[in-house]
Amino acid sequence: MFCKFIISTSSILYILLLLIPVHYQPWASFLQEIVAFIALLLLLLLFIHKKILVPKLVIPTFIVALIPVFQFFLGQIFYYQKAMLASIYILSFGVACSIAYTICQRHKELSKTVMELLSITFIIAGVISACIAIVQWLGLVHDSEYILNLVGNRPYANMAQPNHLATLLTLSLLSCLYFFEKRKNALVLSIISIILIFCIALTQSRTTWLVSLFVLIFYLMKTKEFNFRLSKNKIFIWFLSYVLIIFSLPILNSVLSHYFNINDTSTVVERASSGYLRLKIWDQMLHAIIQKPIWGYGWNQTTAAQYAVIDRVHGHEWASSAHNIILDVIIWCGLPIGLIITGYFFYIYLAFLIKSKSSETIVATLMISAVLIHSLLEYPLYYSYFLLPVGLLCGVVLSEISNNYIKVPLFFNWLLIVFSFFGTGYIFTEYNKISDNMIAANTHEMNDLKTELILPYPIPFFDMFNERAKWIALYPYSKVSSEELDQSRKMVQTYLTPYDLYKFAKLLAFNGHKEEAIRQLTVLKIMYNQRYSYESLFVKEASVKKTYSVAKQ
Repeated sequence: MFCKFIISTSSILYILLLLIPVHYQPWASFLQEIVAFIALLLLLLLFIHKKILVPKLVIPTFIVALIPVFQFFLGQIFYYQKAMLASIYILSFGVACSIAYTICQRHKELSKTVMELLSITFIIAGVISACIAIVQWLGLVHDSEYILNLVGNRPYANMAQPNHLATLLTLSLLSCLYFFEKRKNALVLSIISIILIFCIALTQSRTTWLVSLFVLIFYLMKTKEFNFRLSKNKIFIWFLSYVLIIFSLPILNSVLSHYFNINDTSTVVERASSGYLRLKIWDQMLHAIIQKPIWGYGWNQTTAAQYAVIDRVHGHEWASSAHNIILDVIIWCGLPIGLIITGYFFYIYLAFLIKSKSSETIVATLMISAVLIHSLLEYPLYYSYFLLPVGLLCGVVLSEISNNYIKVPLFFNWLLIVFSFFGTGYIFTEYNKISDNMIAANTHEMNDLKTELILPYPIPFFDMFNERAKWIALYPYSKVSSEELDQSRKMVQTYLTPYDLYKFAKLLAFNGHKEEAIRQLTVLKIMYNQRYSYESLFVKEASVKKTYSVAKQ
């Protein structure tokens, strides 16, 4: 009874976090992230009296989790906050993998139960999100407390990002495939699948085109060694249905626009011929790797890499990520360590592709693949609500292909549970103080106060947001020390916005660093097509609008 309650509560929390229409700066997905961690922590309670089994293949993941900490203490990562959050995310991925592995390894038949629970969770979250997306698409709701307003022409439900919605719906669709293979009600699953496929098409996500092709190819390969209930003809029909919906969507929009407030939808050709900004970002990242090939720029500091090469390799988009997980890891850690990490995970993934034999592990591998393909074009693994489920799915697959594990003493279970719950509570409490610091900083700046800002709530863990508040409050026409200039330089390498570039240029110019000030103006011109003369830096009325948009933490 206790186990069912814990697992059910965890599933409900995961569904709710995907439906919460709350996305506020400075960390837009914070509420979703913290709820995802709470859902995982609840699963830890299943092991109060049982030892957790850690697959030996997963042990290197816990070693990787130490890298950001070492980088911080070596001065490579600018902020403690970035290092600790990166380590927590990687560590949590390993824990999620070990939890699912332990459940499935102790009782092999439970792998079916775990997959059923994950699939039910994905389907419920996906169907509700699909309904919200349809409401957004038809323009039926405005200024609702429960549904986000649609900005643009690509529905995103309450996830705020169309590609994230597309990935969630893909996981839901694969969950339907799993239940179909387990001989559940075919009619109900078909109706749900039609809704999901239609809404995937609504998101206009190019990533799902690649995922669809991969699923089709992988399925055809696996038919040689696994007897699928879904025949080749049927999967081709489903695939062609998706293609047909994609091509007919502009026509459907045109017809329904007479009755609903529908925005124009891009055609397939328009979608296929756009998105080239990623190529420019990848070009910048390759040049950044060449510039610092050995040690990289520090975990989650892709923006610093872009800043280093932007005046040589031009681009017009602030890159908080390389939009490719392999490039990101190499940028963060350098070529030697980065290639080892990517090689390690590629080896595990290859084992999944080759050794998965049951409907549970085959569908789990497809789900993992959907997120990984997305991560080669964007950064879904930055978000705990994708990262942690992928960890659970990895645990399910590992339970079938590997019997090599170590047992963790119960003492460590208790230590992990207590530390995790207190740590999560601490982070949640401290984060809620950040808004007061930002308000104080904005007030300080608007009044052109030349004194140093005294934060209402100094927050040791969120040191980056502390420094952000101080930077906003800093009067740019101030004489500062070299240490303060260096701190400002780090802020610009974290927030590559017009506001930060221009303000830093002012500060540099006032402190006699003409060449570096001119470089900030050059970067401002390259990235945002905003032109300012060096002389304008000394005109106190001149300013650039501040932005609160931040990189994913």
